[in-house]
This record gives sequence, C-alpha cells and structure tokens, in this order.
Amino acid sequence: MKRGFTIIELLVVAVIVGALASITLLSLSDFRLNRLLDIESDKIVNLLKAAQEKSITQEDDASWGVHFNNIDSNSPFYAFFSGVAYSGNAVQYVYLRPEIKFIAPASGVSLDMVFNKLTGHLSDNRKIVLNLPS
Repeated sequence: MKRGFTIIELLVVAVIVGALASITLLSLSDFRLNRLLDIESDKIVNLLKAAQEKSITQEDDASWGVHFNNIDSNSPFYAFFSGVAYSGNAVQYVYLRPEIKFIAPASGVSLDMVFNKLTGHLSDNRKIVLNLPS
C-alpha cells in the first residue's frame, strides 16, 4: 500500500484554498472601502458641528458654514468658511479620497451649509450624500 496524495487530491485542495483566499481578499477590500467612507462621513459631521458651534458663539462675529463643491467631479472637496456664503476663502479645505464620490451635491453643483448666528440652525435643509463608486 502506497502512502501519499495523488495529483488530483493536491489540485482539489489548491483550488479550495485559492477560492477561500480570494473570498477573504474581496471581503477585506470591501471592509477597507466601507471604513474609508465611515471616516469621511465622520470628518464631515465633525466639521459641520464645528461650524455650528462657531456660529452659536459668534466667533469673529460671523456665521460659519461648510461649502461642498462637486463642480469638478474629479476633485470634489468641502471647505470650512466664515461668512454668509462661501467666497473662495476658507479656513480649511478637504478633498475627498478618489475612492469616494459625492452623490449630493450632484456632479457640476456646489452648495453651502451655513449656520445662523446664535441659534445655530441651518438656513435651509440640504443633504450631503457620499458613495463608493461601483
């Protein structure tokens, strides 16, 4: 009686190991992209909260807001600014990672979210939607 494995048995094991490895790599890739989306969302929320706080305390005697720019969908960004509208001067600019895109504002559009002094309320309700391109 011979001991050992046949070539067919070794090939079957290699195929199974390869399939499991590819499933694991795909899951890790999806996890990484979803984590990047969560991190970017948290950054936006924190910047909006900072703008609201600065508006309530009337820092620099101004309203504060965040400008979301998707005019050039290849380099979307958002900017932290003071004043009643974004005028190109911002305290902070943040460009989205290439893996993340704005759904709202739509491509070719920009919008400002400005908080009223003292109350901290938004002047109007708008949505910001991020997505991972498929």
